[in-house]
Amino acid sequence: MSLSKSKIAGNSLSTTFGKWIYIAVRAAKPEIMIETGVAHGYSSWVILNAIHKNQKGKLYSIDLAGHDTNDDYNLNKNKIGHIVPNTLRQYWKLIVGDSKIELPKLLTRLGKVDIFFHDSDHSFENMFFEFNEVFKFLKKDGIVLSDDIYKNLAFDQFIANNKLNATYFSKGGCIII
Repeated sequence: MSLSKSKIAGNSLSTTFGKWIYIAVRAAKPEIMIETGVAHGYSSWVILNAIHKNQKGKLYSIDLAGHDTNDDYNLNKNKIGHIVPNTLRQYWKLIVGDSKIELPKLLTRLGKVDIFFHDSDHSFENMFFEFNEVFKFLKKDGIVLSDDIYKNLAFDQFIANNKLNATYFSKGGCIII
């Protein structure tokens, strides 16, 4: 599938935030990265391409199939991440389930995380939960990325509570711990 000719619903290399995600992964060279929310897999593809270019790292993605209110992202289990090419899947572990259940288990198993990218349920409760859960496991100089931060105040509240600084984009944000 050609990304330039397909309908892009998500962060690709054609969006500013997609470019920022790619650059962050290339520069930080994470060993462990976690993403919540996959849908078609545009952000996953961007991340995995950067990991491949780095020749190191693993992306763990969590997505809950069939629960999105936006039909563009409401995919069944077999379609999650369908645009990710087979050549990049060696760097990827997809976990189908609820981030409220799967994220704490994954973090406990992995121990530390270099980069976290939130793009799942954009309710205040879920975003705030994910940021706070991951914060306990971030390595020094770890990065928190979030899409759709304008949908509520969870990102800003997390920053204020932890006295952090952030970089803002038109629809996303970045925190370097």
